Amino acid sequence: MNYDDIKVNQNYRIKISKKRPKNWNASGMMDHYMGKIVQIRSKGGGAVRIVQIEDPQYSWAFLASDFEVVYQLPEELFEI
Repeated sequence: MNYDDIKVNQNYRIKISKKRPKNWNASGMMDHYMGKIVQIRSKGGGAVRIVQIEDPQYSWAFLASDFEVVYQLPEELFEI
């Protein structure tokens, strides 16, 4: 995903990878975000910051390449 494609206040999934990306916290404090859907808080300087729900003292920065689009379908499509 390109940096310019990411929009603030939108939801994205953080990609799952077998190995921790180089730009992530070395002690593994960001690992629990793999595969999670997060909301973008802000963008700047090539970094993308996510909304921290469980621990607002930390503001983790990710690269745009760490994200993938979450397709949200309208609920009415699932009505039977």
